[in-house]
Amino acid sequence: MSSPVAYFFAVEGACVSCVVADWMAKDPYRDAHIFSLGCIPHRRLQQLAWAQTAPRVMSFKEMMLEFTVPEALVFHLGMQNEFPQLLSLLSPPTRESAVDVAASRLVAALHAMNNSVPGIRQQNRSSICHGFSRTFFGGHSELCHDEPDFT
Repeated sequence: MSSPVAYFFAVEGACVSCVVADWMAKDPYRDAHIFSLGCIPHRRLQQLAWAQTAPRVMSFKEMMLEFTVPEALVFHLGMQNEFPQLLSLLSPPTRESAVDVAASRLVAALHAMNNSVPGIRQQNRSSICHGFSRTFFGGHSELCHDEPDFT
């Protein structure tokens, strides 16, 4: 079996269908950690159950993550040049705050998954990515220091 997987998705049919398609297309992941970005209705849970993820689900949380975007359905994980443009709409102190919040929420998600050694891949052309990584690993180091069992 391969490594664990974490899904963060909106509670819309198309997003849940993408999770199901990914799960069905890959070799079985060892564990699944599922984070919906809102309250997930029963019909969406049924979509996930159809994909037979349940035996490997190690954690499931409904999270209220907020993304500031200028229009609906803009944020997705396949974004390349658009993400810095979204953050550039904010003034620098607000941008730092948004990056700090995003990094701390990711640390909290990894803590819930009990995943101790994350890998972050980033493109070297963005100072925002460097700042996010620095903030994330700082929060992760604090968590490891505060909770020695989380290694």
